[in-house]
Amino acid sequence: MYKNIDYFVERDNMKETYGCDTMCTAKFLSSTIYLQSGQTHSCYHPLPHQVTLEEIKDNPSAIHNSQHKIKRRKEMMLGMRPQECNYCWRVEEMGPEHLSDRIIKSKNELLLSPNAHEHIKKNGWDHNYQPTYIEISFGNECNMRCAYCHPKASSAWMKEMKREGDLEFANHLQVLEEKIYPEDENPYVDAFWKWWPQLRKHLKVIRVTGGEPLLQQNAWKFLDKLDQTGECKDMIVQINSNLNIKTKLIKRMCDKVNKLLDENKIKKFAIFSSVESWGDRATYARNGLDLDLFETNLKTIMKEMGHQHVDKFSGVQIMNTFNIMCVTSYTDFLEKMMEWRQKLQKGKNYPKVSFDIPHCTEPNHWTLVGLPDSYDNYFDLISEFFEIHKWKANWQKFPKNQHDDQYFNYFSEEEVRSWDRVKSYWRSIMENRAKVNTDNYLEPYQIDDARRNWYLFIRATDKRRNTDFLKTFPEMKDYYDLCGTLFQIENMPYNQSVKNEMMAPGHVDFHWDDDFVWQHPRLAQSLINYRKIKQFPTRMFNDDNLIGSFGEVNEG
Repeated sequence: MYKNIDYFVERDNMKETYGCDTMCTAKFLSSTIYLQSGQTHSCYHPLPHQVTLEEIKDNPSAIHNSQHKIKRRKEMMLGMRPQECNYCWRVEEMGPEHLSDRIIKSKNELLLSPNAHEHIKKNGWDHNYQPTYIEISFGNECNMRCAYCHPKASSAWMKEMKREGDLEFANHLQVLEEKIYPEDENPYVDAFWKWWPQLRKHLKVIRVTGGEPLLQQNAWKFLDKLDQTGECKDMIVQINSNLNIKTKLIKRMCDKVNKLLDENKIKKFAIFSSVESWGDRATYARNGLDLDLFETNLKTIMKEMGHQHVDKFSGVQIMNTFNIMCVTSYTDFLEKMMEWRQKLQKGKNYPKVSFDIPHCTEPNHWTLVGLPDSYDNYFDLISEFFEIHKWKANWQKFPKNQHDDQYFNYFSEEEVRSWDRVKSYWRSIMENRAKVNTDNYLEPYQIDDARRNWYLFIRATDKRRNTDFLKTFPEMKDYYDLCGTLFQIENMPYNQSVKNEMMAPGHVDFHWDDDFVWQHPRLAQSLINYRKIKQFPTRMFNDDNLIGSFGEVNEG
């Protein structure tokens, strides 16, 4: 979130402007493009889709204005909710106090021109739009194999896949269906550079992502092109980096960007990285991560560029893709964040170390969908940590003349709200999977599929990479054992069939020691309550002992 912007009124403004409550300017004016595979999407919530070579043949901007995206734009302008945008619809359904990303992206003044809505209304859904915000990946070259990533975005993972073959019992979890083009023989890269002279005139923000861009030749070519033109002086440039590369590359980047800033070749710069834990759990989830190197490179950036005004270099923002593997150790990251802020920040007018907390949306086994309700205690601990270390709980410790500088060493209300949104999403998962009627959202088979996939992935990668999940995450042994009961694919239909049987009006003998209760405890109780209300004939057993009944039970 950004200060001084009232996002809460923007939803009503958009409804009035477009005559519907389904619009998102990201579909029109934002784009994330994976040139290595020729795919795109408007933000990271919907899955990327393929752009055909035929589309870019005469129109290089089709790597943004794809036929798929144009159809989704039409749906939005006609008042329909594109299925691929369910992330935002679910956030909005949690209540009016929760802001979805479509609202934030449609009002964010850093990403959009002031007349964005008028521009879209005038040109409609089938216009060839020039985006004002773009994320661009030139290739999949990367030296890490993060757990929720994939070969398409990591050459290290792709090489491992080709060398080792399928994941044992889990070939569906390591799939590379797309053709990956080499950087120097890529028609999509060629299309981008053809488009660039026109694109750069409209861009407000461009983020170069990966793979690891600082290992890719086109990322350095991009920085050189910025130095060769005066047309990008109003552009905000950002780079995603895993900060797990040689420090000399980090210094090289700092030198080039300092020159661009000092000569006013670009307006502003920021570095984005990703980690959501610290210690052994972080290196397990992000295979290949060197924590010492990460921290050295973070300090190098702040040392080499820390003299820049915050209006020119905002600093390093760490993206926490909050997922099932960081729930038990997220406070370790928050402690590290507090340490970095105290050591590396110089005050109000200098670059900052910040973070954001989007939750993981895919693949399903890294989302929070399968995590048992008992892990809710960790969410309370995280909330408590935020409460203790937020600025509002600490400002009294400092004289007023220090507030402007000290404020940035603590958690802001925007950061607290960002966490609260993740927590609300988690609570909605708990509630939805305990409901009897859930409009086919979070049915037992969906939860069990996520759990089985998680177990298969952990089991296979432990063997392949010589890692030990239970040694690294001993506190998650209960979850490991629970998911292990679904190892055999034949076990998968069971829990769904139990639910279906429990909802039918016929006689049921229900056993509280059944695996279904262990795997779906709140749903089991909800189903019993449902049957009581309906007075469906039911006998309840524990260790084969009858402990209760209701409805017209046939005791014979």
